[in-house]
Amino acid sequence: MVMQVAVFVGYRQHHIKSVESGMERAHIAIGKWLKGHSPLGATVAVGDTGAIGLWSQLRVIDIDGITDSHISQLPGVYPWRRDSRYVMNQAPEFLVLRTSNCRPSSQDLLFGMDQAIYSDPQFAKNYNWEGCWEFWPRYNLVLYERNQFGPVGTTSSSNTAN
Repeated sequence: MVMQVAVFVGYRQHHIKSVESGMERAHIAIGKWLKGHSPLGATVAVGDTGAIGLWSQLRVIDIDGITDSHISQLPGVYPWRRDSRYVMNQAPEFLVLRTSNCRPSSQDLLFGMDQAIYSDPQFAKNYNWEGCWEFWPRYNLVLYERNQFGPVGTTSSSNTAN
């Protein structure tokens, strides 16, 4: 029994602890930031929906399609389904993209829908970089906020997180 506990503790330290730490540094932190900086009724479009949705208490557009029936029925496999128009037409106040770089270019986006959104002309026109939270090296969550000239119009707030 003692050996089993020691093996579990060792496994947790090497495998689970790094994920827990990343969740606290990135997903939970961005969720808390959104809760404190979002207008009432705001929406966030994000692939890693769990902790961000829970901590932000915002309406979530699940760009991976785990909880979104439109995206889940698109052709392709998770997480490579793409329909940026569907996401952009909902005009979320915030978008979270998963990247390998805090100031990404198109080749830094890690998943299909993130790439499609980043390449969508409405994204460049209507969204501004707000901040970056590192999950672990070369896996970051980059937050974009809809600018005041985008659809539905909101004002941008400043972020001191990175």
